[in-house]
Amino acid sequence: MLNYLRDHVGKPGTKEGCASGDCGACTVVVGELQTDDAGREHIRYRSLNSCLTFVSSLHGKQLISVEDLKHKGELHSVQKAMVECHGSQCGFCTPGL
Repeated sequence: MLNYLRDHVGKPGTKEGCASGDCGACTVVVGELQTDDAGREHIRYRSLNSCLTFVSSLHGKQLISVEDLKHKGELHSVQKAMVECHGSQCGFCTPGL
């Protein structure tokens, strides 16, 4: 999935750090429709390491990368705060945030 995002979709914000699922640089969010015991449907969100996940596992699911956090062209408030406060993103823990 990591290569798909970077090379085919043009979303380079997801990075390869360790390539073994330990560092969090490749973290994305996946949403999947689920039904609870009462028959109500809801979306369950979970984080995944895109460096270890095949694109084919996304069938019927919603993929959210860091680029998708923008709303109407504006950065998410956490992203804005990092920019305004000169926060660094070394590629180790911050992407997994």
